[in-house]
Amino acid sequence: GGFGLVSILRTSVRENTYGFVIYQGSLILENSHVALNWYGIHQPFFGQSTLILHSVIEDNYVGLSVSDASPVVQDSLIRRNSAVGLSFSEADPEVVRTTFENNGIGISGPGNGYGSLRLIDSAVLRNSTGVRVPNMYSGFIEIVNTTISGNTGGPIAGIAMTRGRVLLGNSTVVGSTGLSVGGIGQGDDDSVNSYTGFEISGSIIAGNHSASGSSDCGRLGPGAPPQIL
Repeated sequence: GGFGLVSILRTSVRENTYGFVIYQGSLILENSHVALNWYGIHQPFFGQSTLILHSVIEDNYVGLSVSDASPVVQDSLIRRNSAVGLSFSEADPEVVRTTFENNGIGISGPGNGYGSLRLIDSAVLRNSTGVRVPNMYSGFIEIVNTTISGNTGGPIAGIAMTRGRVLLGNSTVVGSTGLSVGGIGQGDDDSVNSYTGFEISGSIIAGNHSASGSSDCGRLGPGAPPQIL
């Protein structure tokens, strides 16, 4: 729709190409179920506020995809989406008390652009890659009081970052298995600038595994050593 607000309460949206498409408007989705669509919720550009509360987004190809928007997801479950649970580009999602489980990729950041993510009091479990940040020119990923565990299959299974900034605070990255790094790491792209890297405080990164290379931490930045507080 156009500019305006749509509020959906206690509704099931299933087996469509798109469960919801939001153009230049706002969506409040509460206590609802979005399943078996190609895209569960798609906000392609110029979105206003999207609020997802106490809802389940599952068994879609893409669970939630947002651009040019700042959605808030709280107290929800995003699982078994075959490509990705949450994909964002040029957007600033905030995710609180939400579980990403058994998706292709749990959360994927910008492929070529900017954006930020705040992931708080949440869990990212048993995806092929937990959190993936392929190519972020500005912004940051902030992960606080969150567990990332049991992710298996990606080159870097827990938190995989090529270009961008990851702030990891009071969180746990355990029990993931990657092809080259089990826990966290930055891909081998020496063209990135010194902005790229991890800042880690009060966190546990342990008990991860890899087929070859580093079990817990791979390379954490191309320039100066990572800041571990």
